[in-house]
Amino acid sequence: MDAPEATKAPHGGFGTGAAGLFVMFLAVFGFMLVAIQYLQLILGYSPLKSALGLLPQMVLMIPLSAIAAQLSMRFGQKRLTAIGLLVSAAGMVWFVRLSASSGYWDFFVGMLLVTVGIGLAMTATWARVMGVGIAALLIIANFLSIPYYPFWSLTLIALYAFVIWGLCVVERDAEY
Repeated sequence: MDAPEATKAPHGGFGTGAAGLFVMFLAVFGFMLVAIQYLQLILGYSPLKSALGLLPQMVLMIPLSAIAAQLSMRFGQKRLTAIGLLVSAAGMVWFVRLSASSGYWDFFVGMLLVTVGIGLAMTATWARVMGVGIAALLIIANFLSIPYYPFWSLTLIALYAFVIWGLCVVERDAEY
């Protein structure tokens, strides 16, 4: 087998999966950008209350990243990644229906769907690498916004640090 053939992913799976996850992370980054503004400007929350309103996302992501590897081994990596992307898409569709009269619990359901979808989709090794890279970029972006939103930025930096930790802590038997 010549060198160019050795570098190709079988059936284009890596490229398609990486593109799908890249689009998902762009959507999630857009959500994080707009979510704090929605909580503050539409629902009238203070900056502290807005940051605390997003805290359940971190609390759910940590244990979910721990059990996602076992779920992937039981149900299969491709199936779990597809389910995760579909659940995340359902969360984004849920956010589309939010209005000025929607309350926090409507927002919470969408946040829960997106978080579960990300946790399920991030089981593959290449997805973990991509997730760490994107979370690192988000840490840098939030570091730059510390002068404008200090508490929120530091909260998100901590969240992304936990996400990186959750993505990097994998047992050798759970490798894919």
